[in-house]
Amino acid sequence: MWHEHAAVLAEFIGNSDRHIVAELDGAGVIVDSSVGFSRLLGRNDKPVGTPFYELFADERSDRRSGLPQVGYLVARARPPSIPSRLEAQAIRSGEKLLVVAEQVHVEQNVVEQLARLNDEMTNLTRQLHKDKAELERSIARIKRLEGLIAICSYCHRIRNETQSWQRLEEYLTDHSDALFSHGLCPECEAKYFGDLVEE
Repeated sequence: MWHEHAAVLAEFIGNSDRHIVAELDGAGVIVDSSVGFSRLLGRNDKPVGTPFYELFADERSDRRSGLPQVGYLVARARPPSIPSRLEAQAIRSGEKLLVVAEQVHVEQNVVEQLARLNDEMTNLTRQLHKDKAELERSIARIKRLEGLIAICSYCHRIRNETQSWQRLEEYLTDHSDALFSHGLCPECEAKYFGDLVEE
């Protein structure tokens, strides 16, 4: 019965990111693997052509090359993959070997680090939204003066959008957040009120 659906089953497992399966040739080189196997290694591609023991260190037999032993296999993923421990069954199929994972244990410090990074990302996202809202409020408050402004050479009044002449202070107040207070510069004080200051 299984033989009738072997191709469909192989395609399902190969495309599944939940099933961790690798097919090795007689020399222990990966000839095919599931999406889940690549994900375990932190890769987007299948590691076809890579010897199994370049990616994993066998914890039980200390084997470093060739085919894993048939039966129960415990292997630790080598850097730069995600630090994890693979518990699998190595099943012989002709001259090839099928490695089917039973369990994958991601190292606890990696889980803690991922949780911490997730918290930091959440806090940064909140702060980013807060800063964005503040920036949008600031932009809404800013009124800009730009372009060519017509100003009278004598009285310094400005021609506004309605083509009427407006005092400089009024124009700037209408078109910006500037406020004015009035005083006298030393030259004007001397020119207009000099005789009062001398008395």
